[in-house]
Amino acid sequence: MILAAMTLAVRAQDHAHLNAGASGPQLTFDNGSDFAGDYVKTLTFTDSGKFAQWFEGNITLTALHSTNAFGEIDPAAPRPGAFIVAEIVSVSGPAGGEFAFWDSTSTTAPTVSLPVGTTNSSFRFDLSQSSLGGGEPGGDPFGHIHGRRFTASKPGLYTVGFRAYDTSTNGLNGQPLHTPSALQSINFQAGVNLTALQLEPSHVMITLGAMSGYSWQLQANDSMSAPDWKNVGDALLGNDALQEVEDHQAQAPYRFYRAIGTAVEP
Repeated sequence: MILAAMTLAVRAQDHAHLNAGASGPQLTFDNGSDFAGDYVKTLTFTDSGKFAQWFEGNITLTALHSTNAFGEIDPAAPRPGAFIVAEIVSVSGPAGGEFAFWDSTSTTAPTVSLPVGTTNSSFRFDLSQSSLGGGEPGGDPFGHIHGRRFTASKPGLYTVGFRAYDTSTNGLNGQPLHTPSALQSINFQAGVNLTALQLEPSHVMITLGAMSGYSWQLQANDSMSAPDWKNVGDALLGNDALQEVEDHQAQAPYRFYRAIGTAVEP
């Protein structure tokens, strides 16, 4: 039995925001649960311009304001005086693939490109903005920098580990105000992929990275050359998550699958 993963050229997703905050002395990703588990960010292939021959997209990492709209300290945010940076720690994914970060100033090449199999990278990029007072005693660690992108070199599913650090010297004895966050793992898919195949005694479970903005129909065939592809199950509404489809008809020696995306207008 064979799984045929389809990689489709589709319109880009709206970007999301991953917010660095704090819980007491430790940094956190305040909304990290939104990016955990079955969440998957789709990077789309482009054949021209700055990102030609890359799968590209973005999640904007930010640092929260230390105070709320009333000027009161926000207990879910980094303390005044902190300076927050993000670290890309690890990359897993398709063999030979690379995951890259492009800063807003990157032009013809990424700022850093990390090969699949990386487990202990120390590459960091600023989230706080020194121009707004980040890192100054009592300064707001807030940062929200657009124009950054993530890219991948080969189609497939990547899992990337991020960690947040405070690099300020405004804590006790010149130390940071916060300890590092726990590792935040996020799934990225380069193209829209069928990411897993699970064989059961009477059926097959196929996992699809269902990019938002589209309705996805899984189809199957016993031959790649035959014209009569059949729908498997109902169409799935894309929600930027890994979704499972069950196939009860997988009886042939070989079985091929593909996913067809239809744009859903807002």
